[in-house]
Formats: sequence, structure tokens, C-alpha cells
Amino acid sequence: MHAALASAHYAACRARWQRPAVTAPDDRCPGCCAGPVRPDIVWFDESYYHLQEIWVALRAAVLIVPTGASETVFPVAAFTQKAARFGVACFERNAEASAVASGFHGIRLGPAS
Repeated sequence: MHAALASAHYAACRARWQRPAVTAPDDRCPGCCAGPVRPDIVWFDESYYHLQEIWVALRAAVLIVPTGASETVFPVAAFTQKAARFGVACFERNAEASAVASGFHGIRLGPAS
């Protein structure tokens, strides 16, 4: 949802391609050759990848366990809320309880490992 680490991206023409193993600051988009490329990573105010598929998976889930998340950054924070409405069991796994811990069926505190 946040990235396609094996890809590169040029936002102006929306091109995405397989990223070479070694990149340089002066690499250009192979589609339009206009501008510098960047890793294919979602930055602030950009749309996440695969959100529709995520919503479908949440509806079909039996259990979700967000791990190491604050549960305050949207749209990810909405996943647990929506899944609970679908009847999915939701347990939090964190070093400490999040601000929304009361919305979980249970909490397991400690390291994610």
C-alpha cells in the first residue's frame, strides 16, 4: 500500500518501471525523459496503492492484528474500525497501547517479534 520497492516512478507523466539495482540522482524517466525519477513510494498527500483490494480483504478477514502502529494515521487507522464493523476480530500488538486501544477486542503489549 505504501510502495513498490522494485519500481521507480516519475510523477509528471505517471510512468512506473522496474528500478535498476543502482540508481543515480541524474536518472531520467525512460518514458518521457523529462525529469528526475524517484522511488515508487507513496508520499504525503498521494493516493495509496491497492486500497480497493485492501477493503475487500478486510471484509473477508477473520482476524486482523495491527502491529507496531499508532492507529491514528488515515486511511490505515480506519482499517481496524471498518473490520470490527464487519465482525472481524481485531487485536492490537504494540510496545504500548495506542490511543484507540479500547476499540480492539484485545491487546498484546510487547515487542512485535
